[in-house]
Amino acid sequence: SRVVRGKSPRLAPALKLVLHGVLTLLLHLCFCLGLGPNGTSVLPVWACDRVVCDGTPAPPGEPVCARSAAGITLYLLCAAYLLLSAMQLKRGLPLIPTEHPLTGSPGMGRYYLHVVGMSFPFLWEMRTALDWTVTPTSLSLFEWFKLEDIYSGLVSVRAAMAEKQAYPLGGQRPVWTKLSAGALFVALVLVLILGPMFFFSSANPIAQSNLVKSATVSTKRHPARQPNQSAGPAQSNQTTAPPSRRPNP
Repeated sequence: SRVVRGKSPRLAPALKLVLHGVLTLLLHLCFCLGLGPNGTSVLPVWACDRVVCDGTPAPPGEPVCARSAAGITLYLLCAAYLLLSAMQLKRGLPLIPTEHPLTGSPGMGRYYLHVVGMSFPFLWEMRTALDWTVTPTSLSLFEWFKLEDIYSGLVSVRAAMAEKQAYPLGGQRPVWTKLSAGALFVALVLVLILGPMFFFSSANPIAQSNLVKSATVSTKRHPARQPNQSAGPAQSNQTTAPPSRRPNP
């Protein structure tokens, strides 16, 4: 693919060297110096419940300090990154290609990787927006999106035409393509539709019966209500006779 040189070829290695030095300093400050609370390191290499883990034997009954596998693994990964970065600075930065590495050649392997990358949500949009941000162009962002969409369509057509050229004109498709495309697609659809029903059905050989091991029944008897008893307070039907008057002597 064709490559171009930037206007300041020495600026990128200088910035890379400054970034490399800053990352190296921050990594060893976080692991070696006590910048955390109580003088502990931010990324400890030792794992224990003691406040200060100095490697001395703990008293009986207290947890013994042990090396942190997660901390050591993180340090080794960061050291490997810094080693590769230093090798890149020593050998020089590669030139900037003007074509995409996955679509610049008509190879089918790179095309399938391009299709997989396009299937991830917002990955293609982020890459296109970053390309537009750092590329000198008179196009707007939406025009750049349209241009990249047209380019992706042309790449798909080129891959389809290259696949057709592998077979004779007017010839039938071989059996392995029918099995790998048609039959496999039908099998996947059937698995997606019938798989959950078979998994939760009684025909599943790994399914276990949900046997009843115990049961509890409780009953409570309430007194029956009398027919003449109402919900409100009871009212008496008896009437009080007025007092009788006696004649005065």
